[in-house]
Amino acid sequence: MIHGWAAAAALGAACALGVPPAGAAEADDLKALRERLQSLRGELAATEGRRAEAADALKASEEAISEANRTLAKLAADSRAAQAEQAKLAEAARRLQAELDGRSADLGRLLHARYVTGEAGALRVLLSGEEASRTARQLAYFGYLSRAQLAMVEGLRRDLARLADLERQAGEKAAEIAALAEAAGRERKQLAQQQAERRRTLDRVAGELRAQRTEVSRLQRDETRLAKLVEEIARTLRGTPPAKRPAPRE
Repeated sequence: MIHGWAAAAALGAACALGVPPAGAAEADDLKALRERLQSLRGELAATEGRRAEAADALKASEEAISEANRTLAKLAADSRAAQAEQAKLAEAARRLQAELDGRSADLGRLLHARYVTGEAGALRVLLSGEEASRTARQLAYFGYLSRAQLAMVEGLRRDLARLADLERQAGEKAAEIAALAEAAGRERKQLAQQQAERRRTLDRVAGELRAQRTEVSRLQRDETRLAKLVEEIARTLRGTPPAKRPAPRE
């Protein structure tokens, strides 16, 4: 009882003299620490939100790159198919041109033979009195062949013009696909740069989060230690001994 009165008297004297009572500084520190801890927990929650947003942004970039890769793969396949078609049409045009050249040469020889036969036949009729009907039949035969050859040459020319048009269209398609692939490649490069930036952002925010969690853990330990200290000081001032800790079980 005397000890409690003494503690109270000492506390009253300290207050009268303007001296902070024992434990006041620790209590203020504890209050400031708890305020700091509460503020840091708010910052931690905000950082966790930013980390979730950064992770979602990175995932979106990765999905966009996957889609761009699929687009590029399809364009590459389309480009190979268009080039193969263009080469096939070009080869067909070359073969057709060779056939056209051959048919044109044949037609030229037929026309020349018809001319020669016609001139020679007329001369033979005049000199030998040979029957003109035979020469007429030969000329008619050559005329039939030349008309058939001419029709075939004209058909080949039409086919060649059609192939040339198809080849032009295939070339235009290949050029269009190449332009699309180039644009898709540029977009994919931009997406890769965006992904790298978002990954750096996520790493930075994750680092901030680890630092804040470490700080929260440290402040929580300090809070526990300081709260015990303030409680012990308060018990001492009240003149009551601290509660005994239970003995460890054997």
